[in-house]
Amino acid sequence: MRAISVLFAVTMLVTSCTTTSIHDAPPQAQPIITMLEAIMGNNIDLLKSVLIDSQLDDFNAEPDRDDGLKELERQMLNAYGTTNLDLNAFRYEYKGNDAAGQVVFTYKGKLTDSIDVVKDGLSWKISSGTKGFN
Repeated sequence: MRAISVLFAVTMLVTSCTTTSIHDAPPQAQPIITMLEAIMGNNIDLLKSVLIDSQLDDFNAEPDRDDGLKELERQMLNAYGTTNLDLNAFRYEYKGNDAAGQVVFTYKGKLTDSIDVVKDGLSWKISSGTKGFN
């Protein structure tokens, strides 16, 4: 349950400064975008593809995946107060350097938060859970 909680918390990230949409988001935001797509599409393998090894170990340690990501999706929809999450309504901002930093994002101007990302080879991956809503 811990990994699901961490991943759910990750989905709750938001921004208040200069942000960009999904179409012109910084490359560092790609793992967050992919994570949201994976959760909404109930695609566990896609979600796993954007987690660093330690996050992946936590996720794999979860005992029950019979429902795929449906419980995580339900929690996310409830937190955002919607029945249909619009992935285009998120805004993203990156704060960091060319190796590591934080992606801050917003859903319809609500729930500001951030998540750590790191460069892993040629791609960016999620390296921590949420930092907490602001």
